[in-house]
Amino acid sequence: MTGLWSRLAQVFARGDPAARAEAERILLEADFGPATAAELLTVVDREPAGERQAALERAVLQVLVGGGGGGGGGESGSGLPEPGRLATAPTPPTVILVFGVNGVGKTTTVAKLAQRLQAEGRRVLLAAADTFRAGAVEQLQAWAERLGAPWVGPARGGGGGGGGAGGGCIPSSGCCRS
Repeated sequence: MTGLWSRLAQVFARGDPAARAEAERILLEADFGPATAAELLTVVDREPAGERQAALERAVLQVLVGGGGGGGGGESGSGLPEPGRLATAPTPPTVILVFGVNGVGKTTTVAKLAQRLQAEGRRVLLAAADTFRAGAVEQLQAWAERLGAPWVGPARGGGGGGGGAGGGCIPSSGCCRS
């Protein structure tokens, strides 16, 4: 998001009439959605020019944590989540879905999250779903084994790429591994 903040800071620094429209475009391109972008800009518009970036960062944090609730604890005395703390469901299980374009490090990120959660005393289960990249299932399985975590994924030779059915697991089919 650093690129997002620096782009918005440049726009806010200009202070011209077109700045709000350009800031809205940047927020929409960052997938904030029209209603959220408008809400964020309304908050920013109330601030003096020199405080707009900080106001935007606070407003984005409030949107991301749902008004300071954050779901499952991990909040500081201010009602905001502790920096770096993962949001969790109020009652187990917590499910974290990771998705993105090819080559951005999703599988490695899943392994890092699993290790972090284990270090916090949480139990994890890794699941391969819609894994279109050759070797992705094997990579996730290798990470699960290194972490001593169970995993589920398609049976050997199953692989992904089947029109969205790449990672389903039916326990009686023998595809579940632990």
